Amino acid sequence: MAASDFRQQRTGRSGSKRRSNGMRAVNSQHHDDSRDDEILTNEPALLPQHDEAEQGLLDSAILDPPTVMATCAAIKPHYFFRQQRQVIWQAMQELHATGHVFDHIILLDALRNSGKLEDAGGEIAIAELGTHVTHPAFAPEYARIICEKYAARFMLRAAGQLGGVAYRADPQEMASAVALQQAEFAEVFAALGIGAEGNTPRFAFMTDEQVEAMPDPRWLIEGILVENTISVAFGDYGSGKSFLALDWALSIATGFPWMDHVVGRGLVAYIAGEGIGGMKRRIKAWKKHHRWTSGATGVHLLGTAPQLLQPEDVQALLVSLRTLPDAPTLVVIDTLSRSMSGGEENLQRDMSIAVAAAEIIRAEFGCHVLIVHHKPAGASKTRGSTVLPGAAQTLIDVSKDGATMTISCPKQKDHQAFLPLRYHLHSIALDERDPQNNSLVLVPLSAIEYDEERSGAPVKLTRAAENALEILKQAPGHAAQFMTIVNAMAAAPYRMAKSTTANALNLLQEAQMVENTGTLWHLIE
Repeated sequence: MAASDFRQQRTGRSGSKRRSNGMRAVNSQHHDDSRDDEILTNEPALLPQHDEAEQGLLDSAILDPPTVMATCAAIKPHYFFRQQRQVIWQAMQELHATGHVFDHIILLDALRNSGKLEDAGGEIAIAELGTHVTHPAFAPEYARIICEKYAARFMLRAAGQLGGVAYRADPQEMASAVALQQAEFAEVFAALGIGAEGNTPRFAFMTDEQVEAMPDPRWLIEGILVENTISVAFGDYGSGKSFLALDWALSIATGFPWMDHVVGRGLVAYIAGEGIGGMKRRIKAWKKHHRWTSGATGVHLLGTAPQLLQPEDVQALLVSLRTLPDAPTLVVIDTLSRSMSGGEENLQRDMSIAVAAAEIIRAEFGCHVLIVHHKPAGASKTRGSTVLPGAAQTLIDVSKDGATMTISCPKQKDHQAFLPLRYHLHSIALDERDPQNNSLVLVPLSAIEYDEERSGAPVKLTRAAENALEILKQAPGHAAQFMTIVNAMAAAPYRMAKSTTANALNLLQEAQMVENTGTLWHLIE
């Protein structure tokens, strides 16, 4: 029997709303005010309720509408004790359901248009939203408290209703009443995470045997990165840490072994907070070096930096990640500082929020999150609060000496840290007609370079390379643009062509005597 039929049947039988022992009945505002919702008490204020939790949830919703409305969707307006808050929450849910990210102005306008602004407490009540809590992180806890208090009120109301039905002793009415209460019980207890089998604990303990039966962690890059964890690659400015992160990203996306390390293939989301303009040549150089001719690799790049300290940005990022063709296997945040604009890296609070955002991404997709970060000059640790290295499964220290990159592992939780790895930043010409159109790729140290390291024998330079080296030694700051070097090499006493100069600079780079930062050629001190 439908709930409306049951209400009509009860009204028809009894003729009027029933009161017990002269006690006042309090309407719970649930679904339909005409319903016989009896709670036996003379003092409504004594009913189970939690004023602070109700206000806290509304405040949290105005601070971070997408996240709070999504995580607290099970909370119905009638779960709130005060009618004013029921009206506000209902308006928030309606805005969220239609895809609106609301603020005070949008919410105020919606309430005014629906004619419910006065029921919501007026403009003052809306203006005060968000002033009682400082952060929306506790919204799920507020929702749990609200749900528990409503469940207690619901039990009291159900007792009154079923008691009245029992006195009338009508089998059909009793069956209908019990069925109706069971349906509502299921709704309320589902919101509380309670099923027919009883309460499902929020914190579930495991036995030692259950822990032993858990699958072993799998490598994303064999011996280096573990799946479904957080890692931090950190280094000085210009150390090549972004080259390393992109090299890993492209290897994972394509399934290419990384320097003979087996990788787990999957989609990669790369957040290039410093812009994607410089990524073009790096990606082309990687594809050329690895002879990749199959089109897109499976790396998806974002040229803006979502702010990890802003809940709305984190939520928007999650939405964007969900629109990708597949769940990401790796998410790269390059760099952390670009995604913490306005935050303070040295503050434990700010760094904790940033790490929590990375953890949300990891938990949402079961992916590895690689954070690219800086380190203080001359130091061997990450810059800022120790919260970041403490939260990481793996720490990767990236340093560069000339064109040689060294990758070391100061921390590898639950696994043995790998020994330092050394690779060469090799220049790849992208256009033979334009010597400036080149980029770098990571390659293993060649046998020749290895022999030179063992013997200490210098690289044999051509006369053009020696001339170019002399020009850089005389240049201000020991650095110059390519065309400046070309013009100097074309003049007396050198008289050398542009192509000869380009080859000379490439040889010096191979010899780890100079480096090209994109616009300048630098002499390595």
